[in-house]
Amino acid sequence: MDNFRVVRNFGEYAGNEGYATSLADQRAVARASAAPWYTGHMNMYEDFGQGGRYGMQRYPMKQRNIRRQHIQYPYSPVPDNVPHKEISVTSNSCFCFHGYANIFTLQHRFDFIIDGETYKSIDQYYQQQKVKDLTGISSGKFTDGSTRDYSSLARELLRQASIKRSDVESWRTGRGLDVIQKAILEKLRQCQDMRNALTSTGDKILVQSFGGDDYYGSGTPAKYVKDWCSGIEKNKGSLKFPMVFPLTEEYVKYIPVIGKGKNVLGALFMILREKLNNSQLDDLNFSFSKSASVGGGQTGMDFTVDSNS
Repeated sequence: MDNFRVVRNFGEYAGNEGYATSLADQRAVARASAAPWYTGHMNMYEDFGQGGRYGMQRYPMKQRNIRRQHIQYPYSPVPDNVPHKEISVTSNSCFCFHGYANIFTLQHRFDFIIDGETYKSIDQYYQQQKVKDLTGISSGKFTDGSTRDYSSLARELLRQASIKRSDVESWRTGRGLDVIQKAILEKLRQCQDMRNALTSTGDKILVQSFGGDDYYGSGTPAKYVKDWCSGIEKNKGSLKFPMVFPLTEEYVKYIPVIGKGKNVLGALFMILREKLNNSQLDDLNFSFSKSASVGGGQTGMDFTVDSNS
């Protein structure tokens, strides 16, 4: 708490004086003057916003009242002995993405194969695994073609099984992160457009600018992220990101806050971009363990990384 500076109205950053502290401290600064935004439709974002060159049609974002507890996610500066990348923050240093058609979001539709099964999107695989882990049920509704709204289906199945919200949240930030990493890695290997889109972002900070998620996203829309970056730029700030794959709880704590959120998905894509640029993508491997616990228990996951991280 001693070694940080706060940029008024824009949150925290790692500047010349030190590193950012907690997400809770940032919220205290930014809450009163958050920039207004319109959430009726997804906004336009740089090259690949709204799906961009690899996108489809415009989709209105569904309005859902999600009452999620504010959680203070732990943060620590990246130690010098952990591979990392430092990026100077300017008003143009962030590449924001959001919306079902965007190639970096979990809902983007592209057929890819995991463990011999074909999935239409990362979200389909993610929601199926969530229900299976938390209820012990492998529902055929995820793959019978009856719905494309896998998130709503998962919520209904979890409600029917009386799974606690706290158990879902624990899965989401634990085992769920492993599921996402496995799926993104497989999709990235199988989707040339995704690899092209990722490398075209250069060295920009990738941000899932979604106001409804302060763990995988920034907890704010793109307009706020840009304003936040502009405030940091005035103080010549920079951010350090861990460059270790896969992300575990140990390494997630080194991810700095962006806007009002942890932005884990954006940080994950930055790590994979680094691996892709260094031709290390094929050296990364995940494997799930077979054991599973029902009723909120976590399913173990074994992974191996055959690169130098």
